[in-house]
Amino acid sequence: MGALATLESKTVSVEPGNVATVRVKVQNTGQIVDEFVIDVLGDAASWTSSTPSMVRLFPGQDEVVTITFRPGRSADVRSGDVPFAVRIQPRTDPQGSTVEEGVVSVGAFVEAGAELVPRNSRGSRAGVHEVAVDNRGNASLQATLTAGDQDKQLDFKFSPESLVVGAGTAGFSRLRVRPKQTFWRGAPKSRPFQVSVQPDGRPPINLDGTLIQGPLISPWMLPATLGLIAALIAVTVLWFLAVKPGRRRALTQPGRSRDVEPGRRRSQLRAAAGAGPEPVQGARRDDALHHRPGLSEPGLGDREHREPAERWSNPA
Repeated sequence: MGALATLESKTVSVEPGNVATVRVKVQNTGQIVDEFVIDVLGDAASWTSSTPSMVRLFPGQDEVVTITFRPGRSADVRSGDVPFAVRIQPRTDPQGSTVEEGVVSVGAFVEAGAELVPRNSRGSRAGVHEVAVDNRGNASLQATLTAGDQDKQLDFKFSPESLVVGAGTAGFSRLRVRPKQTFWRGAPKSRPFQVSVQPDGRPPINLDGTLIQGPLISPWMLPATLGLIAALIAVTVLWFLAVKPGRRRALTQPGRSRDVEPGRRRSQLRAAAGAGPEPVQGARRDDALHHRPGLSEPGLGDREHREPAERWSNPA
């Protein structure tokens, strides 16, 4: 028992969003009446169907079944050759199934979008933006980025200058907008510009943006500077009038206490050792002179002074 399947064509082409068909002939090679289920296998199965999906055939009888391909216009359906297989399965003998293989060629489509984030930037010297390119197609996309302003007052730098974006993904490029001239003071100035995203084989996508250029000296900087100077002057005056005199008094007063402290400490140590009070230096000197040998005897000093005079008054 079994079935025989023959594809009308092994290859078929279809564009995303369109329909393509191929026919397959199914024949009952068994000896009894049987029902045959037709289904499609492979990556194309989710967007492919068969009509009818089941046939009832007598032995030797055949019937033509139509296979319909309906790929959606979506990034989920990749472009290129997609293999598929048509399986014919008898209900009474599942092991007697037969499979026919083919290839469906899916065309590519391009669908791109772009966005400038943020649309307005602020800065005295430069503004920074980001260009996002969305690829909603089913094939890789290459896009070139350019920018310009009507008054020719701005310079533009993309990083990178071109993008290769895969199907169903997004690519990003950093855009730095720099004014050619700056100004010190005054009101902010609006500098409009336009970014062009050029996908290969498609019309360009134009994006509008604006650089709001401010002065180099912001309005709040002058009052802040004056306030800082006033605060520094106040701190300096406070230092010389209050802090510095107080520090001088605090440094001189502890010095006097340090001069007195050593003598008091020695007295405390002598008292703890059981000794008497420390003698005065002048008293010690007088006692030493008083107890010098020879000077303690009365009249001894007078004789020493008289004898030389008597010797010189009586010549021999």
